[in-house]
Amino acid sequence: MPFQLVKEYIASGSLKELKVKDMEQNRKLAIVYHKNKLLTDAIQDFIKICHNL
Repeated sequence: MPFQLVKEYIASGSLKELKVKDMEQNRKLAIVYHKNKLLTDAIQDFIKICHNL
């Protein structure tokens, strides 16, 4: 689960965070935009940065 989603529950003690040694967690994210809408220079730069991660 994303940490931002559960951080309040961890802080309140409802959930406990367990760190697992030598375990890598990855998730894929996507950028979605309307093909017929103008992409500003800023958003084009942001998309380039995301592709290079």
